[in-house]
Amino acid sequence: MANLPDKNKLLRNFSRCSNWEEKYMYIIELGAQLDPLPSGTRIAGNLISGCQSQVWIVMNRDPQTGEVRFFGDSDAAIVKGLIATVFVFYHGLAPSEIVAEDVRPFFSELALSQHLTPSRSQGLEAMVRGIRKKPPHFIKRLRLSPQNAPPAGSSFNRFVARSVIAGLPCHGRSGRH
Repeated sequence: MANLPDKNKLLRNFSRCSNWEEKYMYIIELGAQLDPLPSGTRIAGNLISGCQSQVWIVMNRDPQTGEVRFFGDSDAAIVKGLIATVFVFYHGLAPSEIVAEDVRPFFSELALSQHLTPSRSQGLEAMVRGIRKKPPHFIKRLRLSPQNAPPAGSSFNRFVARSVIAGLPCHGRSGRH
C-alpha cells in the first residue's frame, strides 16, 4: 500500500501538527503518496457518488496473499489525501472486517469531521460507504473459488452457496469452512 503510515503512526504524526493548516498539508502529502490507479480503472463503476470532487476507488485482492489492495484518485489534492487516510484505516483488514469496522472513532481521533466543510464530510462518508459495499463480492469469490470449493454438486457446496447469498457465516456440520 503505497508508502503510507500505519494507523498509529498516522495518529502520532497528526498530533504533532501544531495547527489545522499543518494537518491539511499533511493530508495532502499523504494523497501524493498514493499508488496510481491501475490502467483502465478510471471508469464510472469506480467513481464514488456523493462526493463534490471526482473520486475513484478501486479494490482488488492480491492473488498470492489474498490481501485487499486499495487504489484511489481524485481531482482535488485534499480529497486525495482523505482517500489515503481512509486507506490507512482499512489496510490489512479482511473483507469481512472492512464491512464490520466502524471508521468513525478513527476519524474522531483525528478530529476530521470538526475541521472539514460539510460537503467534504459528506464526501468522506461516501468514500467509506463505497469501500464497505465492495467486500461482499470478495468474500463470495473467495469462498466459492475453485481452489477452496468442494466438488460441484456436493451438499456442502450448496450449503456454502446458500449461506453466502444469505450473508450467513459458512460453517457446516463437518466443521469445514
